[in-house]
Amino acid sequence: MKKPSSTFISIFLTFLAKQLSYNRSFLLWPLNQILIRYFIYKFKVDLSEALIETPLAYRCFNDFFTRKLKPHARPLVKKIGSLHAPCDGILIEHGALTQGKLIQAKGLDYSVNSLIHSEEHQFAYFYTFYLSPRHYHRAHAPLEAKILNLRYLSGLTRSVSMRHVSSIPNLYVENERLVLQFDGYGYGSYAIVMVGAQNVASISTPWYGVCSGHLTSKELFSIDPVFGVAAGEEIANFNMGSTIVLLLEKIPHQQLVSKNQEIKLHQTIAEFN
Repeated sequence: MKKPSSTFISIFLTFLAKQLSYNRSFLLWPLNQILIRYFIYKFKVDLSEALIETPLAYRCFNDFFTRKLKPHARPLVKKIGSLHAPCDGILIEHGALTQGKLIQAKGLDYSVNSLIHSEEHQFAYFYTFYLSPRHYHRAHAPLEAKILNLRYLSGLTRSVSMRHVSSIPNLYVENERLVLQFDGYGYGSYAIVMVGAQNVASISTPWYGVCSGHLTSKELFSIDPVFGVAAGEEIANFNMGSTIVLLLEKIPHQQLVSKNQEIKLHQTIAEFN
């Protein structure tokens, strides 16, 4: 008998992940464990940094995927003028906006207004972080700030792998996303854009829970909460994979990272004057 291909196995397990992500039923625990073990093996997930290191302790796949880190796994060195990485991931693009556009990939750009569904901003610089399946999937504030607006935009859930990013125009603009806008006090305003992707069941925040929809690419809700967050405080998480775009009003005077670099949460990525 012909063995099933690795592609078929991946598709089948991805389908199972969608069906079982939140199901904590004891009867389905063995299937969840198969998914978890497969992801650990295929994507080389390092659970030694996780608050819960034992795979058997995760009741469902989503509990594993959104796992928290140990308290000191990503130390935050506070220094005046430091911009901290909002997540683990790979820095796939960064630079100044040109005529209101960001670079998606070589030969492809997209509008910041379309990305955040607003023209009320003065963003001048951006960083794009790709979070692979092996990465920690929670986002944290890169600067002390006051959150001004939270905006959920439903859309597609296409893959954001480099193959798709380099070939599909307006990929981030058309995918599901959550936009969080902040007043960074002396460092100007900034925004964190959580871009959904293939298999993303939803995006959550600590304050309002799960945001979901998967409808047309339009604004589903917009909240103006106005409260403070500390540098390094958790602000959102993906319930499956994806990309984070950090938008800045003020351009840092010194960049400490480079394109395609592996980035760790809380790492100092730039300095302001």
